[in-house]
Amino acid sequence: MRFMQHLALWEAPALGGERPETTWLEHVADEQYRAKRTSSH
Repeated sequence: MRFMQHLALWEAPALGGERPETTWLEHVADEQYRAKRTSSH
């Protein structure tokens, strides 16, 4: 069995709009990104 991951980012404006269709969450600091991850699920 083979698995595949696909990551797609879309930053283009929505049709008829000027703002990007994608909504990003808050910025993650380098320290947060490098911190040990814990399972929350």
